[in-house]
Amino acid sequence: MREAKIIARFIMELILAISITTFLLIHILSKTLLNEPYILSSLQKSDYYNKVYQLVESNFENYIQQSGLDEKVLKNIVTEDMIEKDTKTIISNIYNGFKEDVSIVEIEKKLENNIIKSLKNRSLSSEETKAIKEYVAKISEEYKATISNLQIEDQIYSKYKIIKEYANLGQKISVFAIGGSVIVLILLNLKRFYKLFTNLGISALASGSILTIINIYINSKVKVQNLLILNDAISEVIQNISKAILDNVLKYGLLFIIGGLGLIFVPTLIHYFNNYKNEENKPEEKS
Repeated sequence: MREAKIIARFIMELILAISITTFLLIHILSKTLLNEPYILSSLQKSDYYNKVYQLVESNFENYIQQSGLDEKVLKNIVTEDMIEKDTKTIISNIYNGFKEDVSIVEIEKKLENNIIKSLKNRSLSSEETKAIKEYVAKISEEYKATISNLQIEDQIYSKYKIIKEYANLGQKISVFAIGGSVIVLILLNLKRFYKLFTNLGISALASGSILTIINIYINSKVKVQNLLILNDAISEVIQNISKAILDNVLKYGLLFIIGGLGLIFVPTLIHYFNNYKNEENKPEEKS
């Protein structure tokens, strides 16, 4: 009977440790990578919109030399506010499944007006008009490609939706498993209730250790600060988000290691101290 209880406690401690770890990992991802407001906040903090604006301006310069037009025609056709608005549209498409396209009408109108002004309103041949329209279309497409890069928002959303569903299911299962294992551990420790805290402490310590090992392993295999994706602006955002996720994993890992050690030792010491005091206070038996 005693051996069966020991095995049962071990199984419950293992289930509890795995459930806590799963819950915390899903919680961290839900609050960061899977959270639209967090992503928008990360873009703001990394000065993303300004960096993309500079990138757009730089890419436009490559086209001005080929066209033979005055470089002033590309001035002020794009603003940082416009990039912020369009980026938020793209992010919303990814996280909410919207299919709103980035509007290029304003850019095209401004560019056409600038070109006409630079040509001093002279009459244009049909070939020149066609060439200008093609140039305007190229600039518009370059803008869209620079701010969205992937052009596969709907595919990303379908993957995000599946991940979100699994995350929600995993969180519910882990909560149920945590509650169930704690109840079983309480039942297994009714006669020596202080041991319940030891069991909980072992699970917390194991969970914290797993999270800390995950952090150390990923940091040893992946140099987050060197991640390069598409362009420098996006790379910096990805680096910041990845670092925040790993920092949270380490933070929870250390908290659960400390909490687990506390649950293992403090209640046990209190129990044995109380027993010692009770023994001291017992009246001596008469000979």
